[in-house]
Amino acid sequence: MDAEVSTFVEEVKAGNILISDQTTLKLADLVNVSDSQIKPIVDELINGLQSGNQAVISRIKLTDDDAVFRLESNLINLPLDEIDRINKMISDQDSLPVNVYLVVTSENVNRSGLRIDKVSSADELINDPDSYLNFITNWISEKASQIVENKDSEKTTKK
Repeated sequence: MDAEVSTFVEEVKAGNILISDQTTLKLADLVNVSDSQIKPIVDELINGLQSGNQAVISRIKLTDDDAVFRLESNLINLPLDEIDRINKMISDQDSLPVNVYLVVTSENVNRSGLRIDKVSSADELINDPDSYLNFITNWISEKASQIVENKDSEKTTKK
């Protein structure tokens, strides 16, 4: 699946992003999250892509922390909410493949407050979602653990 860069950027700037917030958990639950809890997030992203949307975000809402975990489709490894930076970096391209990324934003994930990693191309995920499910689940669990550890470390430092 490829996207025409100028159209993709225009659509995102216009707010034409399909966003799903169906999963709500506590941060501690994400540390031991299961594939069965993450599968609906993956399915929502795939459904959005298959229905013709190229910019899709499937988020996990946390009830007890400001961290945001999401699976999103994009053309490069920057969050969709940084569309102006994305545009500057790829405006000279005609079209690019749509990829799927895992994104977490939290002041406790690392110094930059952002971690983003590529899962696969959109086509690969659509064609074989089960082969990526464990990777996605483990990534979310690892980043949630990192946030919990950093928060605990910060509390200890402040004492």
